[in-house]
Amino acid sequence: MMRPQINNEQGYTLLLAVLIGVLFSILTVTLITFTMSGISKNDVREDNQQATAFSQKGLSHITNYIYTNLNETIGDEGMPQSAFIDYLDDFLNRLVCSGYGTNLSNRDIESKELNEIQYDACISEISDKDENGEELPPTQKKVTFRSTAIVDGIHKEMESTMIIGAQAVPDALNYAIGSHCVGDCDDIDGEGNLFLHGGVHIEGDLKVDGNIITSNQGIMRTSSRDWWGNINWQDHWISSIRPVIIPGPESNNEKARVVLGKDVFTFNSDINYANHIERKNFNGYTNATNNLSQAFSIAPEIVQREPLREYIDVNEMVHNGDEWINKPEVRRINQSNYSNVNHSNDMVFAYIGREESSNRCIEWRTETNRRWVWSWNPFPGYWEYYDVEVCDKYEENIIENAGEITLEGNSTFKRFGTSNNRNVKITDINRRNSRINTSINIDEIMYVGGDLTVGNETDSYDPADYDIIELAGREIYVNGNLTIKGANLESDVIIYVNGNVTIKNTVINGKNLGNGKTGSLIIFADKSIDISNNSVNQNTPSRIHGYFYSNDVFEMYGVGSNVEVTGGISARRIVMNAVRGTVNYPGQYGCGTGFKNVQGSCYQTNQNINTEPRRLSVIYNPGIVGRFSELTFSESIIRKVDPPQIINRK
Repeated sequence: MMRPQINNEQGYTLLLAVLIGVLFSILTVTLITFTMSGISKNDVREDNQQATAFSQKGLSHITNYIYTNLNETIGDEGMPQSAFIDYLDDFLNRLVCSGYGTNLSNRDIESKELNEIQYDACISEISDKDENGEELPPTQKKVTFRSTAIVDGIHKEMESTMIIGAQAVPDALNYAIGSHCVGDCDDIDGEGNLFLHGGVHIEGDLKVDGNIITSNQGIMRTSSRDWWGNINWQDHWISSIRPVIIPGPESNNEKARVVLGKDVFTFNSDINYANHIERKNFNGYTNATNNLSQAFSIAPEIVQREPLREYIDVNEMVHNGDEWINKPEVRRINQSNYSNVNHSNDMVFAYIGREESSNRCIEWRTETNRRWVWSWNPFPGYWEYYDVEVCDKYEENIIENAGEITLEGNSTFKRFGTSNNRNVKITDINRRNSRINTSINIDEIMYVGGDLTVGNETDSYDPADYDIIELAGREIYVNGNLTIKGANLESDVIIYVNGNVTIKNTVINGKNLGNGKTGSLIIFADKSIDISNNSVNQNTPSRIHGYFYSNDVFEMYGVGSNVEVTGGISARRIVMNAVRGTVNYPGQYGCGTGFKNVQGSCYQTNQNINTEPRRLSVIYNPGIVGRFSELTFSESIIRKVDPPQIINRK
């Protein structure tokens, strides 16, 4: 009776063992399958990542190769712009893709990776226009690169679009305001800093290598002399609003941008002005870097961007401006006054003094001469003919006398130059009563060896007392100082100044060029630039269409003055002082309600950002870049290649 039960139990045990074995077999196969699948997916993922990495490496490789090659080509001495343009076109075209899978080694690029053919990079498109469809300078191209990597049959292609080449104009011209450093940023007290005191109005982007310091006060300064002749300054701080920084007229950004090297500080107390603008640290000021609303009425946004530090050697440019003066075709004219003259086809060297012949011959001629030769055969002798070199023209040395050369009336020169230390003045002194304009046009180059003065130098604030002057042409080089004072000036010219620039008691506007175009006043100075007392107590500003660059300090006032700069400013320290509203002279009963008398002028006491007109504005004009190129007569030298600027990557 017990045997059948035992047999049944043994059968169940065998069946259970078989089922367990089958189950383990299935689990083992499944585990192996999942493991192998994971390994395969990991291999694919790794291949894909490797292909992406090598594709990216191809882009970096070709852009670094181009950047290095261009820098090595221009060398330490630089390269003429026309030669650089030709080389850039030819070089980039040699890197254009000739078909899918083209190897970089066929394009003059060598790399150990290329022997394994791990990536391929080339140029798929070259354009003369930027991402917005605007024409690029001829020294730049928009280039689209394509890089393809193949790893175990997996293809990965990437594209990147960049701006390649060099700036045809100084980088400073790309900003409304640029406060730049040179070297370690310690040559000038306050170097790299931007001071915005009171209601300064700026439209456009800024680049500041140092700090930005703002205030809700503008300042007027007066001076007096003590018994020993020393000048004593008195500071008069006037309540206003904090600066306004908004995007430029052609910008699509919601806020203006500032490339900032250090911090933003603000203050609202009366302090010693001279010490303040030379400070290197700002302990005791409010640090507003992380709360810009404390420092501005309308604030920009801080962006992270590697600043391009560029030094423009104005001194060298001025010293090269007189290279043409000793050419044989230059006319030497002994004359101190040039009025209503037409030298549009002449290169004129103007001097005051006399010429004396030297013993140095500068022009020879050949003559045939003869001499008697004693001889026995034939007897008694004969005449022998031979050629001799005879001086046709001796060098004339100029012995200069003291004196100033004046230019007035409607006068035109192809080129005009003087010796070093010779001062030149542009005025209409002989015609002021009849108010006939002086119009000076320089077709190519003007070189002033000493100081250049434009205007009659009056201290009057009344524009009716100013000389009416038009100054146009191309390039003016001044080896001394430039003073524009007592002038109602219309201009369209570039001026390079080896000394200081002073612009006071003037009304300055860009020359009307027709077709809706306005001329420019572009000044590059090696020393300081001071702009003050322009359109004083006037409701209409002096509208200066131009750009001011200084390798020193820049200071401008819009307190009593009323100035609007359409263009931009760049210097190693910039100080701008302004208030808002109307400024008047006191009437019979004083300044009246709502005004405060400060040193003989009436300033509004409640200044509002929305209702009160501004008295100091800087409005960035991208057209100044094009005007600079149009006015430049001397061919630019490309000395530095810009790092590739990425526009798009996919």
